[in-house]
Amino acid sequence: MNKTYYRQSTYIHQDTYMRIKTMEFYVEIGLLQDERLVANELEENRALALINVIKLLDVTSTERIESILRGNFK
Repeated sequence: MNKTYYRQSTYIHQDTYMRIKTMEFYVEIGLLQDERLVANELEENRALALINVIKLLDVTSTERIESILRGNFK
């Protein structure tokens, strides 16, 4: 039981780490400047959990992305 929990826990942490690193890379290359593109990619890849990571890096962009995903194109 402990080994199973450790493995699951390790995979979850590795997954979270990769999400954060991916978002840091996106910020570096300026991908978050196009909120519609980011919203489209998140929706196509069913990666909506990344919104929380994006929020850590850029709250304003995250609010716009969430608005686009809700269908409110401002």
